[in-house]
Amino acid sequence: MMSPNFVMRWAFAGCMLWATSPVQAGADVMRVFERLAAPDMVWEPIEQSTLAGQPVYWRMFSVTGPLMEVAARLSQFSSVFQRALVLRHKVVLSGVAGRKHWVADLTTTPDGIKGVLSMMLLSGKPSVGQRAAVLPWLSQWAQSRYSQTTHSAMATTTHEVYSASMPPATLRRLMRESLQKEGWTALSAASAGSLERWRKQSVKLLFSTYEAGAGTTIFLHAAEPVRVGGG
Repeated sequence: MMSPNFVMRWAFAGCMLWATSPVQAGADVMRVFERLAAPDMVWEPIEQSTLAGQPVYWRMFSVTGPLMEVAARLSQFSSVFQRALVLRHKVVLSGVAGRKHWVADLTTTPDGIKGVLSMMLLSGKPSVGQRAAVLPWLSQWAQSRYSQTTHSAMATTTHEVYSASMPPATLRRLMRESLQKEGWTALSAASAGSLERWRKQSVKLLFSTYEAGAGTTIFLHAAEPVRVGGG
């Protein structure tokens, strides 16, 4: 249970963040988690990109302790995480706070808990309906764990999380080959880090793969601009 002083510190930090610019607030919120949510977590540097003009952030972390205990500590921030998907050796937390969409993916490994925290600024409202997977063929190698679609006046944006039983390098190679066969163009070098950028006509795609135990977690964002007018 969080102490009253802890809650007050988090609330104060949140108020300060909403007062800053959206882009600056995104990076600052990531750092607030580092300082307040779980001090014993080991955090990797923040990765940032943009999709349909909206900032997207990823951040890996690791922590020791039981999976459900770590998930419970994060889920106490109900203003950020309102949903939880509990699987064997994995928990996916998600939610919308203000204009920010959050996903935390936690996986049990022999070395402790490995996780990825993702945040995307929203310009529209989440969809309550089902939407086809961005990359339908990805299901032959990976299992869908989470999918959220947001519609705005500018674009339709989809955020998906998958898990696979193969190493990240193998999965990335298979994904690149399939994307190229479908006519996607790589916008980033294969060696440019964990985040890859692709484009097919007007659709933009970002994906990142992270080692999770003996397998891989995939975070995927896609954005398709809304067509204005006829033809």
